[in-house]
Amino acid sequence: MSIHPCRTARGRVYDVRYRGPDGRQFSRTFLTKRDALEFEAQQRSAKSHGTWIDPRGSKITMRELGQEWLDSNPAKRDSIWARDESALTAISV
Repeated sequence: MSIHPCRTARGRVYDVRYRGPDGRQFSRTFLTKRDALEFEAQQRSAKSHGTWIDPRGSKITMRELGQEWLDSNPAKRDSIWARDESALTAISV
C-alpha cells in the first residue's frame, strides 16, 4: 500500500493505492492526508483479519445478489424456493 500526493486543479489530493488479497490493484482518492492514512490503516487491518471486502462488490444490486443466492441451491423444494423468492422480492422493491 502506498499514499501518493497529487496536484489537481482543485489543489492537492492523496491517492491511496492498494492490492486486494487476490493481487488486483485498487486506488482511492482523498482530500486530506489524514483521511488517506486512516483508510490505508483500515485496509491493512481488514486484510490481516480476513474481513477485507472487494470494492467491486458494491456494484451488484440486492435483486441480483438475491437471485444468485436462489440459483445457488437447485435442490431446494419448490415451496421453500417460493418462500425465499417472495421474501427477497419484498425487500428489494
